[in-house]
Amino acid sequence: MKMRHLTVLVAIAEHGSVTRAADDLGVSQSALTQTLAEIESIFGSPLFSRTSRGVLPTELGNMALIRAKRMLQDIDLWERDVTAMQAGHRAHLNLGAVPHVSGHLLTRTVRMLVQDHGMSLTLHRGNTRHLLRLLRERRVDCTICRVPADEDMCGLSHRLLYEQRPALVANRSLARHLKQRVLTLGDLRQARWILPLPDTPTRQRVNEAFRRQGLAPPVPVLETDSAEVVLDMLATDDALVSLVPEDLAVEMNATGAVLRLAMAFDWALPAIHLISAQRETPLAAEAHLAATLTALRQQDMQSAQASPEA
Repeated sequence: MKMRHLTVLVAIAEHGSVTRAADDLGVSQSALTQTLAEIESIFGSPLFSRTSRGVLPTELGNMALIRAKRMLQDIDLWERDVTAMQAGHRAHLNLGAVPHVSGHLLTRTVRMLVQDHGMSLTLHRGNTRHLLRLLRERRVDCTICRVPADEDMCGLSHRLLYEQRPALVANRSLARHLKQRVLTLGDLRQARWILPLPDTPTRQRVNEAFRRQGLAPPVPVLETDSAEVVLDMLATDDALVSLVPEDLAVEMNATGAVLRLAMAFDWALPAIHLISAQRETPLAAEAHLAATLTALRQQDMQSAQASPEA
């Protein structure tokens, strides 16, 4: 099996057509058909069948496609590692991180990995479900995210990085109006909410908190995983509130446009973990990442506790 065989398999499956796959790869249809025949002779059975919906993989074809995609992703990651080392870096790390990991914390972590450990990185931002999908597709080496209660973690390993507590934030003018007392979730039943996407661990935890108090979960005016969008929306709309991790609330508070409100929480957000594929030998780059991130996070929490605002 050659690399071009893998590429042809994936292209035909993605396009559902030999003709379109040939156009995409820049080869003639006859050449692609001949390559497909070579592949099927290796397997000893057809990998695709022609239907009214186009060319579809057979059961054997689906199995071959899973392996082909993984091998191509591994080759791509391998090429990035080689390129990074040729450029003078010790290692290259393809990293995913959820938006609820502070951008300030993440930036300093990356800077230290580059400066102190000679690494280069490719950073992907997305919610937990998206990042776990990238991890299973081998498009990232590891992800900084949460562990969904309903996710099958077979084949994955995870280590706890740090816990996060929730914080209530609102537009500055609304926050001043509400700041006269300690709030409860019941006080905010009629509020206009910004919340994470429905299938994320954070949103599920927020909904559980409302239900435990006998309240219906809020129907948000906006669902988003973007911390930047949350900040901009809160800053420009004096009727909006949102629940975010404490460390993000501190960053938002520092802008002056958004304030943190007094609310006592008896629950925590799902913890932040470093998740990667199970390996016989863990990547040294992952160990450097975990140690650097947790050390910087601890420094941030100590500084926040020592500040008057905290």
